[in-house]
Parts: sequence; C-alpha cells; structure tokens
Amino acid sequence: MVSIRDRVFLIFGSNFLQRQKIIENLKYKILKEKSASINILTFYGKEVELKDFQEKILTSSFDNIKILIIKDFSELPPPVRLYLLNNLDEILTGNYIIFETDKESYSLQGNKKIASDKFFSLIFKNSQVYRVSSFERKLSIEDFMGALRKNDLDSCLYVLENLFDGTTKDKGIAPLIIGILVRKFSYPYLNSFNKEKCFEYLWKADRGIKEKGHDARLTIETLLIKLFTLASNNS
Repeated sequence: MVSIRDRVFLIFGSNFLQRQKIIENLKYKILKEKSASINILTFYGKEVELKDFQEKILTSSFDNIKILIIKDFSELPPPVRLYLLNNLDEILTGNYIIFETDKESYSLQGNKKIASDKFFSLIFKNSQVYRVSSFERKLSIEDFMGALRKNDLDSCLYVLENLFDGTTKDKGIAPLIIGILVRKFSYPYLNSFNKEKCFEYLWKADRGIKEKGHDARLTIETLLIKLFTLASNNS
C-alpha cells in the first residue's frame, strides 16, 4: 500500500507566488529529469467532471509517474470526492496529487461541511501540508526555538514548514534543527530508557538525511512527533 503522506500534498494560503514556488519545487523533486509537460495534469475544483477525471487518470497513470494538480480542491463535486475516497490507493500507485487552495487551512478545517466530509478528513489528517503566509515576514530558527521552549508541537511543525522550502538548503538547515533538538531532549528527568530512545531517533534522522538523502522536512517533522510523544509518556 502506498503511503498517502508520501504521495499527497496540501497547499493552503492566499499568496499565489508562494504557492507556485512550492508547486514548482514539488514538481522538480518528484519528476527530476522527466518532462513536466507530459507528466502533469491540472484540474480546477468545481469544473472537474467525474467521467473525464477517471479517463485521464486511467490513461495516464501506468507508463509514467504523473502529478495531478487540483486547484480550489475544496470545490470538488461530491461524485469526484467519493471516487477519490474509494480509489485513492489505486490512484496513488501511479500518481502524486497536489491539492491547492487560496484559502487558509484553519478556515477550511473549521467549516463543518468540509470537516465532516470523509475524503477531506482523510487528506487533512494524512497528507503533507504546506501553509503559505499571507504576510511577508519569514519565520526563523529563533521562532522554532521559541515554540520548542513552549513545548508547542503544532507551532513547531508550522515554523518548520516555513523554514524548509524544498531546495538544497534544506540539508543545511537540518543539522541546526537536530542540534537544537539534541539539547532540548537531553532532559535530566528523562529515564534512561527514554533518553536512549530519544538519541536513537535523533541519530537515525541525522543519518537518514546526511547519508541516505531522506527528505529533510519530512524526516524532522516525523522526528519531532516521536520525540514529543516519548517525552509526554515520561511525564
């Protein structure tokens, strides 16, 4: 079974240029040397017709890896959402999906009609999420450290999304973040077992990024969740 998190991306926010930058970075990371023009299909929310959508996916997902870009995804008609829900595993064997919207994630997830939809609920919980800022201030390492001092996992993850931009500089930021986490999770009150697990997680993440070329942002997000979970179990 293909992991939804490895193949599905959600992009939220009103800044069009920032959204496009993320999409271009994702295209390059997924396709690399392949021809983008023949490997990308773009759909527009409420204009998607189920039959056309099915035909394009079925005729384009076997020979090559494709990227499906679905703009204004919250406007997808119910039949298309149901089709995606019921066939997502099969679709993801030959496709990556980028869902894009100019709306903020909090406003969509706060909409009861959208939040109660089984398909939206599935992708909100399991996809890689990118939130572009509606303002220009760039978040920094200091913002990450501030969120970490407050033990605020959600804020830490949000800042990480801003620090990592899908380029080669991600691997330069990664050692800084891991160094900060080493200091943070060297808690004197952690028992010996939990300390051992903490450093095992940190070592594996660092090795995965440096030696195996793992995605720095995804690796550190996963690491953070593991570390916070381990620390909470000790309290």
